[in-house]
Amino acid sequence: PVSICMTTCLPFSIAAIETAVNAPVTITLQAHDVEGDPVRFDAYVPQTSPGLEVSIDAETGKLTVTPVSAQPGVYAILVGVQSAAGSDWDVQAVPVYLHPLAPTSIELLTHASGNDRLTYLNNTPGNELGFRVFGVRPGALVSLYADGQLIGQATATSSSVTLATNGTVPLADGIHQITAIQTLEDEPINVGNLKGTVDLVSKASPSLAITVDSGMPTFTSTPVTVAAEGSQYTYDVQTAEEA
Repeated sequence: PVSICMTTCLPFSIAAIETAVNAPVTITLQAHDVEGDPVRFDAYVPQTSPGLEVSIDAETGKLTVTPVSAQPGVYAILVGVQSAAGSDWDVQAVPVYLHPLAPTSIELLTHASGNDRLTYLNNTPGNELGFRVFGVRPGALVSLYADGQLIGQATATSSSVTLATNGTVPLADGIHQITAIQTLEDEPINVGNLKGTVDLVSKASPSLAITVDSGMPTFTSTPVTVAAEGSQYTYDVQTAEEA
């Protein structure tokens, strides 16, 4: 990074610090003193960013940011550096992006009777699947993936969201891993001179393994073709779908 200073300064631009709710993050600040004097660091949280705590090693610049009660969003901290032989501080506002937590779980809604992880639908047109995703934030865009491919999206209005797949990514018969993420779109940035928006994306949820079996059932038994008059006719139909 480029340093612009007369005596002691931080890099001209410090990258945003990114972490998730409840997840402390540690970075090490770098500074330059044109006369080669030792430097000292400091950091604090402005009143506009409640819910964060910071600690810093004044000699090494090792900085830890801890989200305490903050919700996902864009926050700020102030960091400064000073020459050990001087009195002036170079202070910069640094954005802190708190990403939402990953969704907690996924439920398959369009499952076969008696098996909540088996479906006869394969996400072709007219064979879309239904899911419910839990542990999301109202207003978040929830994206559903099958083996890493996007298969559906919906905007949450509560702590769970129901969505249908897109019908455009066929799922071959067999086992597929379903995961979900949530995104807070266009979160406003107003930190120092930095203005704009950012999308805050969670990590992936725990995966749900489902089995797709889109083939039509086939008969494996042969019906009895002879019946005695006056006797009950019984035929046990058997298919390949039976265990």
